[in-house]
This record gives sequence, structure tokens and C-alpha cells, in this order.
Amino acid sequence: MEKLRTTTEILTTWFLVLFTLGLIPVALTYAQTALKHTPTVSVTGGASVTGTLSKSSGTFVIDHPLDPANKLLFHSFVESPDVKNMYDGIVTTDSSGEALVTLPDYFESLNRDYRYQVNGVTV
Repeated sequence: MEKLRTTTEILTTWFLVLFTLGLIPVALTYAQTALKHTPTVSVTGGASVTGTLSKSSGTFVIDHPLDPANKLLFHSFVESPDVKNMYDGIVTTDSSGEALVTLPDYFESLNRDYRYQVNGVTV
């Protein structure tokens, strides 16, 4: 009696056939864990998702704008209807109540029309 194949195995087989024929520009690999197969998708070029995309986390890697040949920036997603980057931190004011906030050297290369928000914290 032939072993029943899972939906994942069937879809993976068809996917690999289509990829091999050059009909889809995406590479799919599986990393086996003790309990399940975890799919990894690598896309060369653009990608469009119609429907729901679920994820446990989100990150992206871009060339460092001040040294694109030698450095990369690793960022996480900010979920917002607006395009934005967020940088945060905590500073301690001096005796006159002033503080200097130092942003990353690439800040102005990646951002425009920026705004900032300052919140006081009592300790």
C-alpha cells in the first residue's frame, strides 16, 4: 500500500516542478525540525500577495546608505498606515535640564519630513 502524501508534500512537488520549468521565480526550501517542516521562501524580484499574509515577526535588510558596498542595516517593521522609521532611547538631562540626542549617522539619508516626540519620565 502506497503511503498517503500530505498536502504540503503534494504542493511542494508541484511548486518545484513549476520552479524547475522556470514558470515561477521563487526558490522554496525546507528545514526539518523535530516536529515539522518549516518553509523558507526566497524571492528574486518583486512579490505580490493577494489575501492574508501572516507572520510572527518582520525584518528587512538594506544596504547602508553611507557605505553600501561594505555595510548592511537590519531593521524591523513598524506597523503603520504611514511610511515611517522609529528610533527611540532614553537620555538623562544635565543640571540645566538639557540633553543631547544622537541619532544614527544614516538617519538623514533614510528619512525626510521627520518629526520627533519627547516624553518626560520621572525617576
